[in-house]
Amino acid sequence: MFFQSGDFIRLILVITGIVMLFITIGSLAKRKMVESFCLAWGVVSIALILAGILVRPTHWSDYISTAGLVLLFIIFYGVLYAAYFVSLKISELTRKNQELAIQVSLLNSESENVKRPDGHDVLIIIPAYNEAKTIEPVLEKLEAPEISDFCDVLVMNDASSDATEYIVKEHGHKVVTHIFNLGYGSGLQAGYKYAERKGYEYVIQMDADGQHDPSNVQNIYKALTTPDENGNRPDIVIGSRFVKDAVSFHVPVTKKIAFVLFRALIKCGGGKKIMDPTSGLQGLSRRTFKYYSGYSHFDDKYPDANMLMQMLMLGYTVKEIPAVMYARTEGKSMHSGIIKPILYMLRMVFSIMAVWARVKIFKMDR
Repeated sequence: MFFQSGDFIRLILVITGIVMLFITIGSLAKRKMVESFCLAWGVVSIALILAGILVRPTHWSDYISTAGLVLLFIIFYGVLYAAYFVSLKISELTRKNQELAIQVSLLNSESENVKRPDGHDVLIIIPAYNEAKTIEPVLEKLEAPEISDFCDVLVMNDASSDATEYIVKEHGHKVVTHIFNLGYGSGLQAGYKYAERKGYEYVIQMDADGQHDPSNVQNIYKALTTPDENGNRPDIVIGSRFVKDAVSFHVPVTKKIAFVLFRALIKCGGGKKIMDPTSGLQGLSRRTFKYYSGYSHFDDKYPDANMLMQMLMLGYTVKEIPAVMYARTEGKSMHSGIIKPILYMLRMVFSIMAVWARVKIFKMDR
């Protein structure tokens, strides 16, 4: 009668889903599994929990014996374990491949023997992927004397198939081209490694699509170098769309929902309210980008709210200042469409949970 009710099966599904969810978050926290696999396993875990709650199998004894049911569970858990083991191994190879690709890209750029100009302590890092239609106006504005007198420009070309690299070189700026598409986060991290090796004191990162007005550079630099009443300078300065005096553009409802969620999570874990947790316009101190340059310290795909929460929890200071931003006029955002924003939100929530576990439970990265 116990098996006929289906309660045992439902209980097993719920327990399995919960255990898998915690293991998945733990694997992401310890950086044993890449986020794409963690997201997939998270979805499987939630599906098992929902199946255990909602599905009501009855009269299993009419179709399968107790011994058969036990064998079915053994096969079920064997398949899960095998798939999880394969996920871990593929993740390990993926991370090593990413790290090797970054090193190769940086070594290739060193062969050009471009030295840092004397007196320039700021490096502007611009990740770019097929931005030939938008990057030239950005570079032209950055070449204005009020910016070029103290800043160098580094474009991280993420294996673009268009003329992005050619345009950057025509303007005489440094470009590092990846041997294959590594993603937004890896492009930034390679830029941090470059900045550390070349001895820069500050990094300002901005997009190549024209959304971030180059006029923000001077304001971010000023904020990075101005001490507060206690004599301390910020580690991270965020160019924000949602603070007083900011100039921005219309944001879709889906993004507004994400902002509210991310703000709440960061406030809960990091103790500070960040109005624009997904802003790619940021200034970093040497202490910050040196830390980020470590392979295990930075998200290789979407370093947004998760990284801000991580740095707040580790004691880094974050400051928001108003920024001037525009809507994208050419090309596609990496969060365009309907499915991508949903997956991005799920991925970010998992990543934030993993960051909390990494710092609070496993005491890593301190």
